[in-house]
Amino acid sequence: MERNIALDDESCCLCGASLEDMHHLFLQCNSSQLIWAKVAQWVNLNIPVWSLMDSMWAWIDGVPIQDNKRLIMMVIVYSTLWSIWRLRNSYTFRDQKFRKCHVMDNIVVNGFNWLFARFKKKKHVTGRFGYNLL
Repeated sequence: MERNIALDDESCCLCGASLEDMHHLFLQCNSSQLIWAKVAQWVNLNIPVWSLMDSMWAWIDGVPIQDNKRLIMMVIVYSTLWSIWRLRNSYTFRDQKFRKCHVMDNIVVNGFNWLFARFKKKKHVTGRFGYNLL
């Protein structure tokens, strides 16, 4: 029991194959790896399979891109992590409103909304990934 929430089972609710920790949930779980593969395809970027969060952040820090493009990449990463967390919570708390089929749409919508909020004073921003962000 953590944060005063008792869980019947501490295994990953997405795959059931391992105990859930942040590394497994966000990076090692087969469901999460499929999500990251779809994100990589969307942004046309060769994203490696990470096993630890530190290796993910180190890879992101090492990608040779301009600062404005790095911001876009970071928003996509945060949106992906947030969507995986929402999927996990929908399974854990039996919330049928958020399903696996919604994850990629959620990543894209959140990414655009977060970037729009960040750049709403600018007339037009075109992202590294070929999408008009505003």
